[in-house]
Amino acid sequence: MPWTTLATLDLEAITAAVNRVFESFVAPIWLSVEQMGAHLLDNHVVLEHSPLWLSDAGEIIGLGALAIRERRGWIAGFGISPEFRNQGLSHLLIEKVLQQAVALQLKTVQLEVRIDNFSALSTYRRAGFQTRRSLCTWKLAPDNICDETVQNTVDLTVRTAPCWQREAETLQRMQDLQTLKLGEDSLSFRLQPSRASVYRVRARTPEKLAKLFSSLQLRYRDLPLRILNEPVGSPLSICLKGWEWEETGDQYEMSWENSQCGF
Repeated sequence: MPWTTLATLDLEAITAAVNRVFESFVAPIWLSVEQMGAHLLDNHVVLEHSPLWLSDAGEIIGLGALAIRERRGWIAGFGISPEFRNQGLSHLLIEKVLQQAVALQLKTVQLEVRIDNFSALSTYRRAGFQTRRSLCTWKLAPDNICDETVQNTVDLTVRTAPCWQREAETLQRMQDLQTLKLGEDSLSFRLQPSRASVYRVRARTPEKLAKLFSSLQLRYRDLPLRILNEPVGSPLSICLKGWEWEETGDQYEMSWENSQCGF
């Protein structure tokens, strides 16, 4: 069964391959060609170092998309096609991804995985990944509001390191990222067909943060707001929980350290 890389495929074929390995997941994912192109570009996915596993008949067995920033790696997509699952192949695939990391002398490789995806958790732990922290995706329905009087003691000046998809390097590449400003406070968001996704917030107090969200809601009245993979227990998460945003998609952020790489 031959190995190659995602660099051998065009964008349409990459999209089809990724959607295939994401089929029948705990939470299935489907991306359009346009969304896939943005995902690869914004997150620094390096196609020539992203393993693609094919059967002798040319079927997609599995793939691992590897993103790279300096000496850090992030798994931007990983999976085995449904018909090849439950054969232990994910262990071989993650080993192949980590072989790339070792060859590139990356210090770490990180990923996110749903806390209820027990099969994937087993694969990653067996490969040496350890849990760094818990993440939560937050959603606010269009008809809900942020009560400015709740959580008014939270210190929003305390910064929490964002997940890979919300790091500054990602935002710098987002061609459709917009910014909403109210005085010295701001939030950066991406408008999508079914929601407004907030990627970065800069607010001095919970009251000012609530006003930012309210302004965004007024601008896009029919769209829910979403914040992806915010660390659990961060000042922002505390505010969102107090405002009764819906918690969805709980994940672990995991990290693998390269023992063959001198720090």
